[in-house]
Amino acid sequence: MKNEEFIYLNIASYGSEFIDMNAVVDFHERETKQAHPEAIFHYTSSISRKDGRTTKLRTILRKETHLHEYTGFVDFESFCVFCVLFTPEELQIKNIRKLEYLIERVVPININLISSACTEIATLENYLSTAEKDQDKAEILIRIAKIYCEIEDHEKATEMYQQSVAIFPENFGARLALLELGMGSENSAMLTEAFFNLGPGERAIYNELIRVYSERNRAQLLHQYLLNKLKETILPLEVKGQLLYALGELSIDVNTSEALGHFLESQKCLKQCFSAKHDALKSLKKIIRTLSNYNKRFENRHE
Repeated sequence: MKNEEFIYLNIASYGSEFIDMNAVVDFHERETKQAHPEAIFHYTSSISRKDGRTTKLRTILRKETHLHEYTGFVDFESFCVFCVLFTPEELQIKNIRKLEYLIERVVPININLISSACTEIATLENYLSTAEKDQDKAEILIRIAKIYCEIEDHEKATEMYQQSVAIFPENFGARLALLELGMGSENSAMLTEAFFNLGPGERAIYNELIRVYSERNRAQLLHQYLLNKLKETILPLEVKGQLLYALGELSIDVNTSEALGHFLESQKCLKQCFSAKHDALKSLKKIIRTLSNYNKRFENRHE
């Protein structure tokens, strides 16, 4: 990209939008002419393939740029592949050869995802059987679990994550994955508690909890959970400060006054734990100033 010479490849499937390769070519030309009305197009079919598939080579010259665009197309039964080359004029001969090489040799293959996944899992299970350190075993189990997630076997993925946690209980990634997989189930509360207990004073814990609950439209449940935590009789100041910070984040889109109150209380707690240069305190200072100004403007408009 930096040298202004690159190729990218894409696939256009035939269906309701494109009935064949010519429809894809025509669409590209219309789109280009809308943005570059004076663009010049030139087509050839000089690239031949051993399998006899139809090919097309297109050149686009745009008035606005010194770069030349060359696109090679190959027609397959239900889709076409096209490779787009951008190249400065002085390098076009060398780079067009590369484009032609791709168009002459690109072939379609079918990949059985489940078969591939099983092969990869078997390989990882061999590594697991020879691993000596618990942390290594836990990491391999996470890798296996992710593959199960990719093929949507969530039951097996959960089992692998649970085995990983059994070996290495402080496993952040596995605990988080179990929470994501189990959100909405009868185990949600237990999984949330287990993840929270990994580091109640760590900002990363709250960031992930907010993300997971918000993505699933359950932010209000997390809000109540954190409020309950705040009511516990003995809380280290750092934990209390982080709880209040998270409550402020959860409240900011609902009630800015409530959010400001949480942030101010959080600031009081964290000032006793960190230096003024700590990221949390610098962030709080900025948030509090922004919310205070917003609330003042809102109050002035309604007086």
